[in-house]
Amino acid sequence: MVKDFLRIPPMRPRVLSVGISRDSACSVDYGWKGLLACGCFSTVIILDPTCAKSVQSLQGHRSSITIVTWAPENHYHDHKNPYCLRLASADDGGVIIIWDVVNASVITEFSEPGCDVVDLQWVQNQHISRDLLFALHSKGRCILWNAQTQMQLWKTNVDESFVSFSMDPFSLKDLLFTGPSVVSVVNNFSLSYPFDEGQKLDVTNYVYFLLVQYPKLHAELLSIALLQLT
Repeated sequence: MVKDFLRIPPMRPRVLSVGISRDSACSVDYGWKGLLACGCFSTVIILDPTCAKSVQSLQGHRSSITIVTWAPENHYHDHKNPYCLRLASADDGGVIIIWDVVNASVITEFSEPGCDVVDLQWVQNQHISRDLLFALHSKGRCILWNAQTQMQLWKTNVDESFVSFSMDPFSLKDLLFTGPSVVSVVNNFSLSYPFDEGQKLDVTNYVYFLLVQYPKLHAELLSIALLQLT
């Protein structure tokens, strides 16, 4: 039964080529619908890997796109609140856009003045709202956004050296921040109030983090890959 559950449908290997800005990191996210979102300069391209074709393009950013992330599946929808395939994207101007992918239209657009977007992720494992988006901005600023109303639910500050974060898919309260020489583990993330500064792990004896994240298949585990100085 486990083997059947983990079996991946056969698909021919394909190479998908897109143009990206030399000044921005490659922004790619694979969604639960089996579609691939990719930032191509100031346009988000939606690709279908099964046929290696572009099925949609989202135009609205005025700067190069740095992050794309699919919204989680909305199980609870009806005629009053219809289903919408959503995507969040951020550019190097600090602007975050929430997209209606099917209609290629902008749902909302917002930003934190004077700050770039360093990392971005939808908040899952909760039944309060499907519109919550957690963002790590430059200057160490962390903001929990309501992506539908463009409201900031709360704001706090962390170490400015952090370049990414990972949210535990099994526990809403657990959060990891990573930087060139430090990992911070937060155990009191909440939707109601800002979290306290987490426990820091100094890794100055390592060159850089290759991978640090919560795995999606096993609870209470942490995957960290490090390149150690010799």
